[in-house]
Amino acid sequence: MLNKEKARIWVKVVAWGIAISFAMSMSLLLIIPTTPRNNSVNQSPRSSEQNPLTPLSKSKVNSQVSSAIGQGDLAMKNNEMGQAISYYEKAHEIDKKNKDAVSKLSNAYYSHAQELQADGTDTAKTFYNKYLELSPEGEHSAQAKSALEELE
Repeated sequence: MLNKEKARIWVKVVAWGIAISFAMSMSLLLIIPTTPRNNSVNQSPRSSEQNPLTPLSKSKVNSQVSSAIGQGDLAMKNNEMGQAISYYEKAHEIDKKNKDAVSKLSNAYYSHAQELQADGTDTAKTFYNKYLELSPEGEHSAQAKSALEELE
């Protein structure tokens, strides 16, 4: 015969077991793909969203670019230049025509080159050149060109 304390513990264990079982079954419903009701032969097994050959919609591209730029901005704020450059490059890869991505990437290259030049690193040349590739007539192009001349 169980006493009241053991009965309470037993009820809690059973309740937690039911809750965990329910949560796991719900997560399985989200993971297991559902099959379409119309099982035609010509139907693609992947949706257009999952197909890597299908172009992304304009809004999805804008969302991905904005996300990458936001992460780059946060990295710049935290003075993590390498990380910022990689996020801005990702945004630039997604949409080569996005002016914000080009601007922020070129400024990150310029800032990183200045840091590296202060440390006496030859890698600064690479970043100045990358800046000039993206913004040949940008606001820092004259400084980048003179810095490259000094480094040579």
